[in-house]
Amino acid sequence: MLLQQRLQKTIVLVTHDINEAIRLGDKIAIFQEGGLLAQFDTPDRILAHPASEFVRRFIARSPI
Repeated sequence: MLLQQRLQKTIVLVTHDINEAIRLGDKIAIFQEGGLLAQFDTPDRILAHPASEFVRRFIARSPI
């Protein structure tokens, strides 16, 4: 993320790996099927307070 700091630009990273998103993201957007936004928040808030059962199941699938 040195590139982001140097350029001072927003970087959008698309991944299906929640661990990667948590490690690299300041904010994370989790989308459900059909493009419905399930949650947009910081990694800590998503882990501590999943907004829905979908988000809870999504983050539970990966060992964090």
